[in-house]
Amino acid sequence: MIRDRGPEIDECRAALEKVLDSETVSGSRRLSAFCAYSAEAAFAGREEIEQYEIAREVLGRDTDFNPYEDAAVRKLATQLRHKLAEYYAGLGKSDPVVISLPHRSYVLRFRRHSEGTQEAIEEPAGIEESGPLTTADHDIPESSEPPSVQPPMHTSGWKWLAVGVVLGAVPLLVWMGWMRASLPPTAAGSALRPGSIVIETAEGDLRGKEIDIAPGAVQLGPMLGKGEDAIVRLRFTPEYSTQQAGLMAIYDADNYIRLGQHFKNRPMLEFGFEWKGIYEQPLSLYLYDPFGQLGRSRWLSLRRDGDRYASYTSENGFAWTPFGNPVTMPDRADDPHVAIYAFNGRSSSLPARAEFDQLGAGIAFHHRQEGPFRPAPSDSWQQRVDCENGMSTVVEGGTLQLVFAPGSIGCNWDLLHAAPPGDWAISALIDFEPAAGSSFGLMVRGTQSFIALTRRDLDGRSIQLERRDDRDTRIDDFLGYPPVLLRLEKRGAVIRGSVSRDFEKFVPLPAEAPVEELGEIRSLGVAGSVAHWTGEGGRPAARVYWVHLETLNTNPLP
Repeated sequence: MIRDRGPEIDECRAALEKVLDSETVSGSRRLSAFCAYSAEAAFAGREEIEQYEIAREVLGRDTDFNPYEDAAVRKLATQLRHKLAEYYAGLGKSDPVVISLPHRSYVLRFRRHSEGTQEAIEEPAGIEESGPLTTADHDIPESSEPPSVQPPMHTSGWKWLAVGVVLGAVPLLVWMGWMRASLPPTAAGSALRPGSIVIETAEGDLRGKEIDIAPGAVQLGPMLGKGEDAIVRLRFTPEYSTQQAGLMAIYDADNYIRLGQHFKNRPMLEFGFEWKGIYEQPLSLYLYDPFGQLGRSRWLSLRRDGDRYASYTSENGFAWTPFGNPVTMPDRADDPHVAIYAFNGRSSSLPARAEFDQLGAGIAFHHRQEGPFRPAPSDSWQQRVDCENGMSTVVEGGTLQLVFAPGSIGCNWDLLHAAPPGDWAISALIDFEPAAGSSFGLMVRGTQSFIALTRRDLDGRSIQLERRDDRDTRIDDFLGYPPVLLRLEKRGAVIRGSVSRDFEKFVPLPAEAPVEELGEIRSLGVAGSVAHWTGEGGRPAARVYWVHLETLNTNPLP
């Protein structure tokens, strides 16, 4: 609880936001995440956090972390104290609320500047007085080593790296609608990202006719249509026998295709298949996975071309590598679900943590035939072009390129998918340097109006949430106009937008759009345009790497 004489919770959050956005702290992701996690504990009224918890939730350490032998948490706390002192001695010297981390404590303290800034920096009071030492802290001296210096980076609008952790699951569900309240914080210092799902592995498997997986070990996402790609990003480091996690196209528990990480005698990548309860060992592929032992995120994709399935992996979401040979399933009239899975197989290994995000079904443009883009009539995504003066779409270099002809004005293009029922999110990874009058991004169309999230150049280059009657909101674009991930999310009666350039930090647009003003939502996808009022100069091509649709409420396999 915040004391009557101390700052209010909104003031504390505003103070935290300024610290996270400052060059003093934002240059280190681990430092930002620890600062946010510690603040969340303070906002929840906690008096202490054990080193074990910080090691697991912020640093991504295993359950065998020993604070008597490993000083990583203490060093991180020391570094944050130095950085907070540096910030309030410089950039934050006039801030109305001062944040500090007392010695031998891992919960931030907040106090008003008028209560004594220097005292607050060295030994603050704040939201709560420091609680007793935890068991893990007794007789363990804090590191006296100076903090490592991180090079500053441009962070306009990037303060949201750790705000997802700060706000906590339940407030975040109400405020941004991004997470289910049951999800725990993510590992390795990353903030909770939109659509994050965490599964702890347990004993059980789908292989064979015996199905003994734990509840929630397989989570069903959207349907995978013909011509679509299933995609997910996975962070998983298996270390014990038969631990496994990954991506599936699943008809039912006895008929599926999967691509994931699997620990056998060492880390492996697996492309596996099961038809009618029989695991097709000759068609399955296992290869040693040196990347799998590094604890980093990797991208997985399954492409459906009719009844033919191909698999791909990526380290960054941009460049993809085929894995194994495509296979053809027996003909079926129904569509499979996109799904994620994590379990231990039929062994009693310790649990491992699998973190997923960006789970969806859509269309990616890597490893497709290059040249003019023409989706098949049976495909789930349909292209529309309205341009008298010339506009073309070509697949080239792993992207779909929207090329505006010289002199083209009054042009519109979109690639849309029918809107699903319920709540959803649409995301696209785009690369576009806007010129005057041109825009490119996401589009949601209804029977009465539209909502768009676009990059454009209008009164300065920006990311804009566009609505009818010019009721637009905007944020400044990133310097250098790097490729960005745009995201529109419908939850309940509103649609909200956000943007990220690294898939970790999502910057929300400062407004939301009521669903009711669209009428019945019919379609959603990517769109580009050149306005009627603009000049006829040349414009750079717009590129999209992939676009996909998420259903926000995954369900466990029945």
